[in-house]
Amino acid sequence: MATATQPLTHCPTCGVKLHRTDLSLCAYCAAPLRMGTASAPPDDETARLLKKIEAHPLYPAALTWSPIDPLVERKAARLHGWGMLTLLVLALSIVIAALFFEGPFLGRPPVLGSVVLSAIAIFLFAGAVTLRGNAKHQPMLRRPARVLDRKSRTEYSEKVGATTYYFQLRFSDGSEGEFKLTGRGVMYEPPTVGASGVAYTRGDTLLEFKRL
Repeated sequence: MATATQPLTHCPTCGVKLHRTDLSLCAYCAAPLRMGTASAPPDDETARLLKKIEAHPLYPAALTWSPIDPLVERKAARLHGWGMLTLLVLALSIVIAALFFEGPFLGRPPVLGSVVLSAIAIFLFAGAVTLRGNAKHQPMLRRPARVLDRKSRTEYSEKVGATTYYFQLRFSDGSEGEFKLTGRGVMYEPPTVGASGVAYTRGDTLLEFKRL
């Protein structure tokens, strides 16, 4: 239990490091940080703005929509790509068996190898489907939010830059935290300071921010 002299540094429910230790609700899982009822959200400009988000005609639909986790999708797309390449090699081996080898078709060496390739392709495709399916069933919070601050950091690997954005978000329940979002290329426009909408978060990761 938190005391005045021993503030919480991490949420006891989800374990994420708290961006602010003076709030009564965890911004990352919405669990109470202290015993008793949660304090009411502040009645300020941001709180009133987020109330308008909840009254927006598109808000109910936003709560039923699920964004794609870009990291999961990247891994699944890689497995799918290897699966397609395996199918191409499989097709090539069957053509070679038909054109250049004699004897019973099923006993030709390339055909025997194609059985192994078929198993590998099935494994790769199944892995991609499993990754996407598991991601859909992981807990996700969908909440009205406002961007209070934004910063970014770019790391270079072999002259290729990867940008990670960090957003300080305030939610309608009064909680506030810092969330990271992986950059998605020059065509993706991350939310700006002051933007309001629905934030889709998983832990301290911002999966998507739908402006309303």
